[in-house]
Amino acid sequence: KENDAPASLVAINQIATYQDGPEPTMFEGSHVRIMLWDVTTSMEPKEGGGCSSSLEYSRSYRYRTAPLQITTFQKGARHLRAIMAMLAVSPTEFIVAETEILEGFG
Repeated sequence: KENDAPASLVAINQIATYQDGPEPTMFEGSHVRIMLWDVTTSMEPKEGGGCSSSLEYSRSYRYRTAPLQITTFQKGARHLRAIMAMLAVSPTEFIVAETEILEGFG
């Protein structure tokens, strides 16, 4: 928390959900959601001690993953682009690490 700015909870989906659009291809990435909630903390003591906090949905961003890079010729293999980590560097800027997953061999 800096300069009395409101605190936020930030979360990102690992892969695109059905509502977010099609799965990634060799030509286009898919969309995942970055969601933010405002955190409000009451400093008034509650019964039993401590204080209380609440979350209120604030906004979301749409993030496009990179297209698939690995060529697969295996039928039935699961092939997707996923988010492995995210770091918020400011209230509106994020560093996102992606990975490409290819399952179904063996």
